[in-house]
Amino acid sequence: MPVNELHLLNMGDNGAVLSTRERGRVAADQVQEALDRGSIVINFKSVEVASPSFLDEIVRRLGGLLRGNEDRVVVVTGANEDVTDSLGSCLRLNLDGT
Repeated sequence: MPVNELHLLNMGDNGAVLSTRERGRVAADQVQEALDRGSIVINFKSVEVASPSFLDEIVRRLGGLLRGNEDRVVVVTGANEDVTDSLGSCLRLNLDGT
């Protein structure tokens, strides 16, 4: 598959409420599988809330996968204000921790 192929990953397929580290690890596996095939769009449409622990699993995995990899792009879309705030907090914590 070409490196520039774009894959859509709908987080809403995992439910309207995304919580727990365990479920976050499952979602991070999905993200990793999609990213292995090319760049990805992670769509949070239909997600009402995503817990920091759920999102942290995805953010940490993405950090490891993208570090030093300039061939892949990740776009996040469709997030409501609550999901955006939680995701922003997770990103800040992980950036501060590196």
